[in-house]
Amino acid sequence: MRKDILTNSEVYHVMNKSIAGFKIFQSEKDFLHMRNLIRYYTSAGVRQKYSQFVRDVNIHKDDIEEEINKHLLQKEKTVQIICYCLMPTHFHVVIKQLQDHGIEKFMSDVSNAYTRHVNIKIERNGPLWVGRFQSVLVDNDDYLTHLTRYIHLNPVSAGLVKKASGWPNSSFLEYVNRDKVRFPVCDYSGFISFSEKQYEKFTNDHADYQKELTRIKALCLE
Repeated sequence: MRKDILTNSEVYHVMNKSIAGFKIFQSEKDFLHMRNLIRYYTSAGVRQKYSQFVRDVNIHKDDIEEEINKHLLQKEKTVQIICYCLMPTHFHVVIKQLQDHGIEKFMSDVSNAYTRHVNIKIERNGPLWVGRFQSVLVDNDDYLTHLTRYIHLNPVSAGLVKKASGWPNSSFLEYVNRDKVRFPVCDYSGFISFSEKQYEKFTNDHADYQKELTRIKALCLE
């Protein structure tokens, strides 16, 4: 059990990374698989592993996202995903706990399922993550808004894309063009007060500054 107890109705910045900088997401299929796991395991009372759910549905893989939507309609949620970003070696999630031990169970289910996916795919054994996830309480709305920007700019700071909109493996497009996202992961209603255009400008205007901070931090660590 974790020493720090996560509280219902509170919001947390949760993150984890791979062992020794191992590239855990190596293809768009890997990213999609992780997004599907995140969506599936937000449900309360999930007794069926995702792999078994996919086998039982017995449909073409291209339709699995729609089946997850149907699954979600039938279930209460144990957590609410507010923001996320999947990076090649780590991931960030901003998440609200709705039920007791919800975040801990969600992170365990998602992390274990993705470890099985990778181990089967590349024929390896053993753990994938450095350990238990890290969590930081997000205790005010202003902090939350700036945190989502920081998370969405991670791919830009890492030099993977020039703009946050160029990275499909985060919730940024859900924030700035939600109608075009067929299977959204997040529910940030009640948390972000900006319009889509305002949020896009708020994020893009800070990109160069955050990138420079990242560069300075890397130099200090050398």
